[in-house]
Amino acid sequence: MNQAALASRLAFYRAVTWGLAVSGDRLTRLTAPPWRADPYRTYADLRSGPAVYRSRAGMAVVSTHEPRWRPTTVIRGLRNLRLQTL
Repeated sequence: MNQAALASRLAFYRAVTWGLAVSGDRLTRLTAPPWRADPYRTYADLRSGPAVYRSRAGMAVVSTHEPRWRPTTVIRGLRNLRLQTL
């Protein structure tokens, strides 16, 4: 891939991320400069919502310390879900 194509693709991804952040997507706000400078308000917004937040960018984050959302439990649940869809 040449540099012009790479620069074009990077500009596209930045524009999409910025658009999602401006439209209120909490998780992509953590990657946009104005919100990245002070992420604590975004963290508080994530914790005040559902335990699992799914971003419109395709990412998901678990924002609670409840025992049922421990990483091993989440991974085990995802593995079981994957096995059920086969």
